[in-house]
Amino acid sequence: MVTGTVAYAGRWEREADGSVVHHVQTSHYAPWTGTDLVREVQFGPGRLELTAAGADDSQVRIVWRRADA
Repeated sequence: MVTGTVAYAGRWEREADGSVVHHVQTSHYAPWTGTDLVREVQFGPGRLELTAAGADDSQVRIVWRRADA
């Protein structure tokens, strides 16, 4: 598991195939600023998962889980 911070901001839109495109207006990682980042999306009970291609044919996955009430 990789730990650390990934931060970017901007508009996003959902594509017909279900993926999400983030139009990065600003990022702590300067090469992302002004680019579009495509993320595959999966939903589950209390869970949202975004997957992207990483370096060297790897996959980067971000998973959000709903906190228990």
